[in-house]
Amino acid sequence: MEELVTLAGAAATAVVSAMVTEGWTAARDGVVSLWQRVRPGDASQVARDLDNQVEVVTARADHVGALEATRRVWEGRLITLLMEHPESVEDVRHLVESLCTAPGASGGVTFHVEAHDHARVFQVSGDQHYYERGE
Repeated sequence: MEELVTLAGAAATAVVSAMVTEGWTAARDGVVSLWQRVRPGDASQVARDLDNQVEVVTARADHVGALEATRRVWEGRLITLLMEHPESVEDVRHLVESLCTAPGASGGVTFHVEAHDHARVFQVSGDQHYYERGE
């Protein structure tokens, strides 16, 4: 059971992370294809749900909260899918692998910067607030 939950969490994270990348269409198609193989009667609803959710996620200024809420929804759906169809474990693993290696997939944040002379550099992954006092 723990393995299914872990796999569902990884898959949900990969799917929802892909929503804000250039590779979204391929990711969406991969999820719909998975449902088409395992639960064909639900595939068209899954496609509609993904289309609606990506619009919500990309429209929100604070899309991090929307991403997390959407990730939880998909984790639940994937846990249910895996529990009802344990034979689909390899399909879900393949989906995760394809999403994590797709162009535009997030592999983490990498910064590289060089400053010379009296230059200042500010790097951040997230919000940054900077106030400079007069000299």
